[in-house]
Amino acid sequence: MQIPYPSKAELLACLPPELFSIKGLQAWGSLMLSLGLSLLAYGIGGLIPLRLWAAPLWLLYALITGTAATGCWVIAHECGHGAFHPNRRVESAVGFVLHSLLLVPYYTWQRSHAVHHDNCNHLEGGETHVPPRAESWMGRVVAGTRRRLGPWPFGNLGVLLMLLALGLAAVQFSLARVLCVYGLPWLVGNAWLVGYTWLQHTETDIPHVSSPEWTWAKGALETVDHPYGPLLNLLHHGIGSTHVCHHINPCIPHCNAWQAKALLRQRFPDLVRHDPTPVHRALWRVATRCSVVRQQAPGSGFFYLEPLAP
Repeated sequence: MQIPYPSKAELLACLPPELFSIKGLQAWGSLMLSLGLSLLAYGIGGLIPLRLWAAPLWLLYALITGTAATGCWVIAHECGHGAFHPNRRVESAVGFVLHSLLLVPYYTWQRSHAVHHDNCNHLEGGETHVPPRAESWMGRVVAGTRRRLGPWPFGNLGVLLMLLALGLAAVQFSLARVLCVYGLPWLVGNAWLVGYTWLQHTETDIPHVSSPEWTWAKGALETVDHPYGPLLNLLHHGIGSTHVCHHINPCIPHCNAWQAKALLRQRFPDLVRHDPTPVHRALWRVATRCSVVRQQAPGSGFFYLEPLAP
């Protein structure tokens, strides 16, 4: 028998008002941690020779710097939800600068991300990792391609200014230096973001819901937390390990998200998802088994990601 979903009001009632309190010292401390580590790492990139023998150094640099810079993206993400600073102008300025440095149009992203939160796991209204239906044209193309290939795994202004700065840096230092110092970590950072979002909303047993049966509570609860370990949780402010409570109320600052997660799991132990599978294994499972969705039963409105046929 299917467990009944609570209402939005019941979910929100589990989270006491003190969880929404913004702790300035911790918020600015998190910003300084991510920004400081990122700037330090980028500075080291200016010292690595542009030589073939230095390729392993560049790879290590990209992994470390891109991982550190992802923390800056997470802080900007928190600004976009109103969970970083009580002064909205200060908060918007911080989010705008951080996302612009990472070539993300902050206000456009903020609008699109709000749509994602309002329509989580909604097949028609969702905007993030929405799978095609098996019977649709796109679904047939995706499924056919996967069978052939096998498992294979005002913000615009800020972006333009950052591109201009990168262009000037290329003139001053060389295009190769800019591509290595900035471009390689940028790719790693975006890989982190895609991986986080993918695992948060995609799994073989996570349903995607069509319009007649979709509710906000269903969408928010069909999100899953994963164990990223203490180091990544520190660098990325727990974004992958506390994502369920973030979808219940994104205004909770990351420093309070762990308490919110515990309260939600205590109140709804059968609905708040946590997958203990190591992240690399979960990524492989999702990459090899999740492609298109099919209706579970006629009239049910639930759609499950279809495992790739052997």
